[in-house]
Amino acid sequence: PAAPDTENLPDLPSGWTWASLDQLLGLMRNGISAKPDAESGLPMLRISAVRALSVNLAEARYLNAEVSDYPDYVLTKGDLLFTRYNGNPELVGVCGVVPPLTSPLVHPDKLIRCKLVSSGALPDFVAIMANVGASRNYLAKRVRTTAGQAGISGGDLKGLPIPLAPLAEQTRIVAEVERRLSVV
Repeated sequence: PAAPDTENLPDLPSGWTWASLDQLLGLMRNGISAKPDAESGLPMLRISAVRALSVNLAEARYLNAEVSDYPDYVLTKGDLLFTRYNGNPELVGVCGVVPPLTSPLVHPDKLIRCKLVSSGALPDFVAIMANVGASRNYLAKRVRTTAGQAGISGGDLKGLPIPLAPLAEQTRIVAEVERRLSVV
């Protein structure tokens, strides 16, 4: 995977480095294009379930299907979800982390699922970094609008620059962000 172009990115603290999302990925996949129109069945997240640093598992509709019909789209704890399309450009490219699940759940085609392969990058840390600063600015500049829908490509998402801290520092940053958000 290509490293990010760091020419216009800010300097980082000692021990940090810039990485592209692509360098951290094991999997990137758009979701299911089937329309969720059943009263029960396989739950599929709504686009509105994903907001910056948040995935609301209650925001789901149902497909008339079984998990075995879509095994490659079943979400797991720690998956990153990015909004691929939205009517509001400010919500395109926002990232949340899938929390622990109690039952199978899949994602729609307007969300992009990412699994990190690197043990040196915590999903919660990558989500924090993807939603702020130079990373968020990178995505905002690449949002395109067509027929009233704003969107971003998987290719642009792969190029997302992520400021990567040493693992111990990532753990401390995630804990501090979670502590402060719990107060809010």
